[in-house]
Amino acid sequence: MNDTIVNNNLLTTNTIAFQNLVSYELFENTITAYTSDLQPIYLPDGATIIDFTFSAFPNITHNMKKAK
Repeated sequence: MNDTIVNNNLLTTNTIAFQNLVSYELFENTITAYTSDLQPIYLPDGATIIDFTFSAFPNITHNMKKAK
């Protein structure tokens, strides 16, 4: 969240736009999944295992045949 506030401040100096950006980050529904080496992957609510794989392992995902 702290990174989001800093980045939003760099995006706009308009206080209303800043509030909208921060509110979106606070109330957005996200899923946090972790890779085998405990790296967090943040996905939107409703994401699938395919979305996780594309986010975490983009180089090998193109060779996937199926997911369980």
